[in-house]
Amino acid sequence: MNSCDRALVRVAGVSGAIAVVMGAYGAHVFRQKQRPEEFKVVKAYETGNRYHLIHSAVLLAAPLTRRPQLVGGLLIGGMLLFSGGCYIYSLTDNQCIRKVTPFGGLMLIAAWVCMAL
Repeated sequence: MNSCDRALVRVAGVSGAIAVVMGAYGAHVFRQKQRPEEFKVVKAYETGNRYHLIHSAVLLAAPLTRRPQLVGGLLIGGMLLFSGGCYIYSLTDNQCIRKVTPFGGLMLIAAWVCMAL
């Protein structure tokens, strides 16, 4: 395993740990949010967290692909934009940040396609 591969595995480990922390934090913060208008915010947070955790695990497979740096970069960028956008929106109610989430989603899709090639 070369240094780039080891770096991707380390980033995956840190990202996975952050995803677990964010999941626990969200469970405590949003426990009392029961009103219907708050459901959208809670759902966005949960979606961001789910994608963050799943793609942190997927990042572990990046070194096994033909282009690990490309796949890893797309996964990391996608997680930052998609999950980060969901987290920021949910915690701050900043509607503007929601505009970046589709770009993160596209990066995650591109990462999966690159893994298959």
